[in-house]
Amino acid sequence: MFCHNELIVVPKKRYTYPKGGGFMTKRYRGRVKSFNKDRGYGFIASQNNQIGDVFLFWNELRVEGFKTVDVDETVEFSVEQREKGTYAIDVDIVKRNRAKYNTENKLAWYREGERLEESFVREIVPKIPRKLIIHPNKLKNPHSIDLYNPITKEEADLKTQQTPFFTSEFVGYKLDPQYTVTFNKKDYMRYKELYPNILIYFYVNWQQLSYNGLSVEPLEGLWEVPFKEIQKAIENGEVYLHQYHNRKQDDVNARDSYLFDLNNFTRLL
Repeated sequence: MFCHNELIVVPKKRYTYPKGGGFMTKRYRGRVKSFNKDRGYGFIASQNNQIGDVFLFWNELRVEGFKTVDVDETVEFSVEQREKGTYAIDVDIVKRNRAKYNTENKLAWYREGERLEESFVREIVPKIPRKLIIHPNKLKNPHSIDLYNPITKEEADLKTQQTPFFTSEFVGYKLDPQYTVTFNKKDYMRYKELYPNILIYFYVNWQQLSYNGLSVEPLEGLWEVPFKEIQKAIENGEVYLHQYHNRKQDDVNARDSYLFDLNNFTRLL
């Protein structure tokens, strides 16, 4: 039997995927890291430490017509170990809601987050009754929490959200997507251990208003909540934990997030 995280080595022949059961090769999801359309090959970032980046060749793409793929596309694939490394086989392109960056591209979003933090302090903070600056610890540790109030000595973290959770009304607790925000379980565990007394700021500015027949109204604002309240809601089972389908075998990004209603927080702007 194969272990959950074991690298699957499959023969070079193709397998079918029976509806009624039967043997099926293990499938991974990742994002296209690079692809040379002239030469027809590139790499997939699997986000899984067991296989890392894998080779991608045009002839393994299961698409109709001219076989090509765009950088940052999400793909699903099996793997095959060859002499020069790990190769993706039977590659399908996964249709998804396209954000500014692929949601599994952690580095791109991290850099975007840094830019948004600076913009937040420069443009939003002057409009609210809070004195917030970039946390001094970020100069030494880029993974430090984001914000600091030099007057009250309070520490805080900023959550900027620009894409609504359009399907929140169809999952647990059926929240209105207009006011639904996500909070990573990984962050919850980290803050609980290291920063139990911080404040959380949710800056929301919906950049996308519709998806697959679902829609929200324009919304921009800033909400404040003590982490202690988030922790209490989670521990009391008052919020829904959503597991991301595309990150089931992802060792890099958060695999699940709690869904919160902004109406339960204090609106500052």
